[in-house]
Amino acid sequence: VHAAIKLVEASISPTEAARQLGIGRSTIYREMRRLGVERPI
Repeated sequence: VHAAIKLVEASISPTEAARQLGIGRSTIYREMRRLGVERPI
């Protein structure tokens, strides 16, 4: 999950990060919300 957050912070979409790492999108979005990470534009 930490790797996914790093990818999102590097301007990769949460969906693409989930696909690359083989984890669920909802897991990434939940952690983004918990950590206060903004979605890339």
